Amino acid sequence: MSSDSITDPFLEALNSRIYGASTFDSGVKILDDILNLQYRLYYNVATNSPNTTGNKNKLDILLKECELIQVRCDQSIQLTSFADNKYYLNLILNILQNCKAIVQFYYGDKETAKRTLNKTDFEYPLKHDFEVLLQLEKFYYNLRINESQDVDSILNQLSIFMKKIPLNILSKGYIFDYLHLISSLIEINTNTLEKIPSSLKLLAFFLFTLKEKIDREELLKFNRMLLNYTKTKEITEIKFPEANQRNNTILEQFHIILQFHLQKLSTLSQLSSEDIHPWKPFIISSMGKTFQSYAVSKTSMIFFHLMDEDLESVLNFKNFIKYTHQLILLNKFHDRISLIDSYNWVLSRHINKKLPGMEKDDIINQLSILLTSFYKDYNVKLFTNSKESLNFISNNTKTIFPNIMARVFIQSWDTLYKLNSQKVEMLQSNQLTSYLCNAMSLSSNDNEGLLQLYYNYAYTLTIKRQIDTAVNFLQTFILKDNPFFYKAWHLLALCKSIKEDKQESYMIICSVLESLQNDEEGQEVLPVQTEIKWDKNKAWETINFKLTKLYLLDEIFGTKEAVESLPDLFETYHNVYDGHVDSTDLETIKKQNTQLQQIWLLTAELYMKLYEEEEKQTDTDSDVADLLKQAREAISEAKGLKTDGTNINCYIIEGYFFMLEKNPSMALNEFEKALYYDKHNVDAVVGYSHLIFSYEEENTCLEGFLPLMETQTFETKEQGSALPPLFINKSDKSAALASVKLLLERSILNSIDAFYSADVWWYLSLIYEKYQEKEYQEALLTCIRNKETTPIRPFQFL
Repeated sequence: MSSDSITDPFLEALNSRIYGASTFDSGVKILDDILNLQYRLYYNVATNSPNTTGNKNKLDILLKECELIQVRCDQSIQLTSFADNKYYLNLILNILQNCKAIVQFYYGDKETAKRTLNKTDFEYPLKHDFEVLLQLEKFYYNLRINESQDVDSILNQLSIFMKKIPLNILSKGYIFDYLHLISSLIEINTNTLEKIPSSLKLLAFFLFTLKEKIDREELLKFNRMLLNYTKTKEITEIKFPEANQRNNTILEQFHIILQFHLQKLSTLSQLSSEDIHPWKPFIISSMGKTFQSYAVSKTSMIFFHLMDEDLESVLNFKNFIKYTHQLILLNKFHDRISLIDSYNWVLSRHINKKLPGMEKDDIINQLSILLTSFYKDYNVKLFTNSKESLNFISNNTKTIFPNIMARVFIQSWDTLYKLNSQKVEMLQSNQLTSYLCNAMSLSSNDNEGLLQLYYNYAYTLTIKRQIDTAVNFLQTFILKDNPFFYKAWHLLALCKSIKEDKQESYMIICSVLESLQNDEEGQEVLPVQTEIKWDKNKAWETINFKLTKLYLLDEIFGTKEAVESLPDLFETYHNVYDGHVDSTDLETIKKQNTQLQQIWLLTAELYMKLYEEEEKQTDTDSDVADLLKQAREAISEAKGLKTDGTNINCYIIEGYFFMLEKNPSMALNEFEKALYYDKHNVDAVVGYSHLIFSYEEENTCLEGFLPLMETQTFETKEQGSALPPLFINKSDKSAALASVKLLLERSILNSIDAFYSADVWWYLSLIYEKYQEKEYQEALLTCIRNKETTPIRPFQFL
């Protein structure tokens, strides 16, 4: 076998390992084995947990394998085919020495690890990225062993094999990871940056941008430092390249640094235009000093978004895609991760709005293709729209990518989930759960982000009515290790509330409420306990739990009991908000008003329900009329609050109120107003359907089936008087029924809430039965299935 015949698969194996691959087919068995050993080493002890000692049993196994491979290397049995090629032989030995040193380091034997690291031997210039990775690996562990080198010395040593910052740095996998780890070990700040020699400035700037935690003042000071650097002759003297020249390396490297910096700036609250706007002349001038620079186009994409120039940002995104594909065609390099990152970056900022100048669905589809093709190319476990994604506990396969890459992939899968989370077909095909499983499978140091993914997965299972699986997942993956995650307890309580016996759900709600409101230190209160310290999120959760408690009280003890508990709800609301909310914090005030509106709407709902109950039991109407008056006042209070959205819920509750007042035309007007703003709103669709069927002469009851819900129709015999007319004639009534049919059918196609609503399917079954359509029985069966999994409050309100 000649060296040429093994070069491509050999180097391909090294490239795939940089990306985090675990299986290889290089044609050289010993290389495949040692790369797999490195994978397992990273998986168990190295980059996965850089600041902890590894499990001793695993270290024993790994060290033994290192020794066995060492024997095989010494015998050169597997290397005879290219023993004359010192480069390949030396590379394999260097991988082995690094692996042994890492195992020794995590054993706690730092001196032996240091001696082993020093046995590695590299020839300059380095020929392959994998050599850079091994050098960085050696450098990182030497830093951890020595612990006392000044910044200048570290930068000088690092610059020997990091001559420049690669433009495709995101696609450098573990190379980028080790640079990130090195940045966490060195004491570099804006004061030290000012003293760094100009030859090391870019490298120092880059390492600074990789730091996880930079406080606001330090970041803004660094922003000014970078702006000052653009005025130095290294930047100002750059000219547009000649036909036989490339874009200026320093300028493009600086743009890579600027991309990371601008993204960090974007996380700051109340970012001043004075901190962002001064970059505009530099970025525009960079466009004039480069030819089709994909680095400059990506920086511009980020910058113009920060400037709220959305169209300009998207146009630069288009340029970035075009330039990247041109580089691929020219075989310059393929920056797959940066491409995925950019698609995600743009889409994640347009979750609920249009993408100017581009077809959003096309961009979503392209991101999905990029992700799936990467997984397939590197034989990574990929969840597709299959049933295995419905049980992550049984089908969980941990995927280890380099940390920076993993972050990009996690965010991208999460973005695809968010973009499609309201689509019925995506939920039905298990695509939503597949997106989340792919994200959850990736190893991540972002525990908070991972917890939110877990919650979204449990939530998606519940709205898909996989209740038992959702409960198991909540208890195993979330609540066991995160007992203070109140939202998950709330979801669990709603899952339990589908049972006929609602006591378990009620106990969960009461226990968490007691914990949220408890300020006595050391008192143990069921699953959750925390000290009292005002927090707007905890205030929101407290009221939300209280609202659910009232719904449970109504169900378990009756409406009168729930009404008697309303004063406690209002008192709790004022206790958690009064005196805490800053009058200038408009976002919190609107959110607070939204919650107060929910309280008033529930108040109205309970009084209206009590009115119906009392009306059936007494001949005197003085107290009954007062209940209706109380409901009217509650609705008025709700309508008077300024919230984030249109008061659709107020229109709906008012529609039901007018029905109780026997004013069908006004009721119809309110439901139509709600549907005007949200044509698929389930409560509005059901209310509209309920009104039309209440005035349908032939109130249908499917023979042979027991109706599941009480269709509250106006019975003229009991009322003793004719109802006000809703339909002008039979044609008008037929048109109204046709309208209801169209409304219901469209809602189940376009709304997840509607698809799983028992009421929607009930009215559909009535219409299908009326028109003698064959779908009526399936609609009724679907209604039954949905009714059996209907919680005390909709899952969606969470």
